[in-house]
Amino acid sequence: MGENGCLEVTSEIYTETNFRSSKTKNGTTISHFSFVYPVDHSDDGEVKDSLKQSIIDADGDLIVERRRREVIQIEHQQSTNLLLVGLQVWRGALLLADFLLHNRWKFESKHILELGSGVGLTSIAAGIFSKTDIVCTDIDLGGILNVVKSNVELNKRLINNQAKVKVMELDFKKSIWSDDLKNAVLKSNIIIAADVIYDNSITDGFVETLERILNVNDLNRSKDKVVYIALEKRYVFTLADLDTMAPCYEYFLQRINEARKTIDWKLEPVDIDFPQYFDYERSKELIIMKLYV
Repeated sequence: MGENGCLEVTSEIYTETNFRSSKTKNGTTISHFSFVYPVDHSDDGEVKDSLKQSIIDADGDLIVERRRREVIQIEHQQSTNLLLVGLQVWRGALLLADFLLHNRWKFESKHILELGSGVGLTSIAAGIFSKTDIVCTDIDLGGILNVVKSNVELNKRLINNQAKVKVMELDFKKSIWSDDLKNAVLKSNIIIAADVIYDNSITDGFVETLERILNVNDLNRSKDKVVYIALEKRYVFTLADLDTMAPCYEYFLQRINEARKTIDWKLEPVDIDFPQYFDYERSKELIIMKLYV
């Protein structure tokens, strides 16, 4: 049990993969999230000729390419209560980071807004190839916004010098937004979120936030936004149904369908057979959903 008798939860990834973690003086953990740096591609997805030539010698024999590896360092908590799970790293953030690296040429000039960014790993991954703004948002609770800022600074060398990574508060349960946040939402083309579907009350606020962002009549905006949501279906056996269900995921789908009564939005799965760049166990329950008007 944690503080105030709240149940402590721990992300599964810490026991599945060695992230060369170490404790800091203030009790947090620094982990090293290693990834393979993507091979350079042209706009049409083909490997550039210069790269092809670099792995073939003068006699036309193939030279085995040594892939460049990099590391994102993240300060996080090893375990928290349910209210502060954003201070941990979860598998969905790594899947979404893989997706962003694989689609870097599509997103490099897009303004990206992350909802519930947690400790900032996914936004930092987006910043590696970005040439514009990335805005990390989360609730201002447990010092999480300061942790995001610290992690962005910790990985500054990886972030493209044309990218601007900003940190702002966005609480799913609050309808009042700062002028800076409104401007960031208006400017954004790509909205991303990972691991925010784990509690029904949070899901309610998340869907209401999406409704506001995608409502073309709110904030006087146009239909130019696409949302990518990474999550892990967590199955449990329920006595009520006498079956194994993923209740949080099912509730999310229910709320999306309810919202369709007022907003004509579309929800579809994203194919996740793209390469895995980060080191983690990509479970079959991991999915990415695409939401747009």
